[in-house]
Amino acid sequence: MPTGQRGSQAIDRKLPFPDATVSVEYVDTKQTEALFVDNLNLRPTTVGADGRQRFTGASSQTNALVGGFDNVIRTRNVQEGASQYVSFSFDRPFKGGWAYNVSYTHGHATEAQTLNSSTANSQWQFNSVFNQNTVEVARSDYEVRNRIQASVSKEFRIRSNYVTTVSLYYEGRTGQPYSYVYSGDLNYDGFSGNDLVAVPTSPSDAHFDFSGMTQAQQDAYFAYLNASGLSRFAGGHAPRNYFTTLWQNRLDLRFVQELPTVRNVKLQLFADFINLGSWLSHGIFNYIEEINTSTSNGGQTRAFGNASYTTTGLIKPTATLDANGNIFFPSTSTIQAHNNDSRWKITAGIKLIF
Repeated sequence: MPTGQRGSQAIDRKLPFPDATVSVEYVDTKQTEALFVDNLNLRPTTVGADGRQRFTGASSQTNALVGGFDNVIRTRNVQEGASQYVSFSFDRPFKGGWAYNVSYTHGHATEAQTLNSSTANSQWQFNSVFNQNTVEVARSDYEVRNRIQASVSKEFRIRSNYVTTVSLYYEGRTGQPYSYVYSGDLNYDGFSGNDLVAVPTSPSDAHFDFSGMTQAQQDAYFAYLNASGLSRFAGGHAPRNYFTTLWQNRLDLRFVQELPTVRNVKLQLFADFINLGSWLSHGIFNYIEEINTSTSNGGQTRAFGNASYTTTGLIKPTATLDANGNIFFPSTSTIQAHNNDSRWKITAGIKLIF
């Protein structure tokens, strides 16, 4: 089973003014036994011009490494993956009817493989890779690089034993990590949409063949490489999960009304306005944006056109343009608000405290 070791250090300091507590905490985690899934029955062939291992195709009785078997999926342990997070917080409990909290967390998390599908076979298929079956450590799907949280609460008392509390909660955080991949099966491992994009240095890059593109497509292709930040990996490939969606902003509102009953028993009426920010302004509070693809089948990806190898091993990319002459992304790799999580909603309930 997956095993990790974790250590933490923290310090709290009570400030006499304004009667608040300042905290600093560091948490370090290392994966000592992380899961890694590979396919033992892929038959390798040559290496492409970009250094990517190529295969004979999907494992079958005709082109597999060992005939008579299809995919032979192995789940094993690797000692890869870690995270380091540091957080700073300033907390003031209720005093004079007011309470507030502000915190900031910065972190970095890596993993050997994206493991968020349902079976070992799909874990292998939906993992974005450069060299299939090779341990490639990259940013974790679950990393939140920067996160700010703030809350403020105010108590109102119509009578001494009828307390009304109103709270606002804000969260701002780095968006979700995602990868650029080709829509087809460049390395010919039998699965499409999981091959990381190789980045050319220029239209004359000797490792690429742009004869499948018109001049307009080439211009749009390189314009997007520059605008997206892919060009920083010119001469190599864009690592898994290097990119993130837009910064996320969320605002929630909560009402709590206490009603006395008998002795030490209290009745609480509460209402939560979840994602109030989205109701106020979609432009400011954009919680939450995702790639429009199934999150049950691996990490978030954007299909940056297709590519194939020529007979001499050169990478031959293709591109489709939209009506404005820009690179076209299919609906399955368009960044957009997640329909459920971006909605505002109101929930209410009753709590009995004794």
